[in-house]
Amino acid sequence: VSPKLVTQFLARSARLVTEEIHSMTRTERGWTVGGDIYDAVILAGGIDVTKFAQAAHLPLQKIRGQVTLIRPNELHSRLKTNLCYGGYCGRAAEDTAVIGSTFQHWITDVSLRAEDDADNVQKLSAVVPDMVAGIAIIGARASFRCAAKDRVPVIGDIAGHDGLYVSTAHGSHGIVSSLIAAEYLAAKIYGEPQILPTSLDRFLSPNRFKRLRI
Repeated sequence: VSPKLVTQFLARSARLVTEEIHSMTRTERGWTVGGDIYDAVILAGGIDVTKFAQAAHLPLQKIRGQVTLIRPNELHSRLKTNLCYGGYCGRAAEDTAVIGSTFQHWITDVSLRAEDDADNVQKLSAVVPDMVAGIAIIGARASFRCAAKDRVPVIGDIAGHDGLYVSTAHGSHGIVSSLIAAEYLAAKIYGEPQILPTSLDRFLSPNRFKRLRI
């Protein structure tokens, strides 16, 4: 799945405004963001949501991950599905496959590391040894996930700030959970029936940290 293409498809009917926002204020008319006023705002910028005063209290952290690009062997090229085993191994596309990923909350930079490539290959080798025979490492990419300290996504309204919501800390599963979160918040904002059990409301809520004192 290409997150970029999915996002473009889902946003095809939206009015897109590209503007760097550093703060926002609540007035009687709604939330003033840049030069516009909105009835509701959803903060959905990963760990950068904590740059806003209203969400600065959330206990979020960056977790580094490096994926490895390989030129697969013939066995790998016959894969009909992706493999998940503590790491993951994607199907080959255009003679390139992706394996990963490291999980390093103690590393704060995205410089590529040869030892991480070796770790990704080793994890695949431990599951399907023949799949790494003769492969060639042709590249890598490192970036940060956003996660909460309790490793649960943070989705819901921010207490004390009417009309302000957040969707973040999706960790390694954002391509799935962020889409569900969008449906969940849209239904909440418009007063429509919820798509998730009500028991999840408190479980996902950004206000849970005040109750748990995390």
